[in-house]
Amino acid sequence: MDTITIHLDAADMRRMLRHAYGPHLAPVGEDFARPLPTDGPEQGTSHLATLRTGQRIVLRTAPSPEVDLLTQETDLLGAEVEALQMIPEHTDVPVPAMHHHDESQELVDVEWFCREHVEGTSLDHAVLDHAARLQVTRDLGRQLRALHTIEGESFGRFQQPLMDSWQDAFSGIFEDVLRDAQRFGADLGVDLDRVHGRFLDHSPALDAVRTPVFCLWRTPKSTIVVDEGWIVGLVRPAKTFWADPLLESAFSICLDAYSPASSALLSGYGRGPLEPDEVERRRLYDLYDALVRATEAALRHPQDLGARRQDLTAAMARLDHRR
Repeated sequence: MDTITIHLDAADMRRMLRHAYGPHLAPVGEDFARPLPTDGPEQGTSHLATLRTGQRIVLRTAPSPEVDLLTQETDLLGAEVEALQMIPEHTDVPVPAMHHHDESQELVDVEWFCREHVEGTSLDHAVLDHAARLQVTRDLGRQLRALHTIEGESFGRFQQPLMDSWQDAFSGIFEDVLRDAQRFGADLGVDLDRVHGRFLDHSPALDAVRTPVFCLWRTPKSTIVVDEGWIVGLVRPAKTFWADPLLESAFSICLDAYSPASSALLSGYGRGPLEPDEVERRRLYDLYDALVRATEAALRHPQDLGARRQDLTAAMARLDHRR
């Protein structure tokens, strides 16, 4: 289903930009926009457009209603809008400014918004030496620490019902993915009941988390914009939670306490190595991440399924390792 997408032609985008910016700024002609890559069909579409003034902006749409989504992928665009509005209110973390948000589906059949375009290079395309990459990792630690100062009242995914307990909330999130794998008939190379059992064996460790904080979960390199070795934008904060700060996937590298990347991230964050109880929680989150990636591969990227199955099996085995 990953070939299904919203098709916007020049006329569609002119109407949307006229609605967002007014006729005096909306572009004319045909050659004013180009598509930008996203990390999957669940992210909808992105276009880089140029207004009459020469200002470049990004036009984002929700995915087509025909795209098969995992439960946790519902309303990602709404979560992205909420995050882009919330982050500048509470922190100085660099995110693009929101310009316009439209949920009406009057101009196109999906929710959409326009935002600032952040100039720079995405980290997945940046040419950096080892020292510069460690500097970016250290800077990411600083940005995550700032985001984690935003506290919520309950735990769970943005745009979804919340719960008072992180153990209850994350157990439900984990079980949603198991149900998705069953719903799509995904063969993940391991019995799903066994995966669930390993999770339940270790889930009491989650009860130590008492304060829900703003958490991005995944920050792919494609969503981190850098310039001269510094982060200048986190541009697609869609997969957001009120959660344990260690849920952020960047902390997976900290399971290797002696790696330079781990030291850089923790130094930027302003903390020491993970404690034993934190290691157990982080390994649970690695299991969750491996389960999601394997299910995504079964649904959208069958060529990657073999490797994702191996990752899932390895994540299960690591749960019982002693530090």
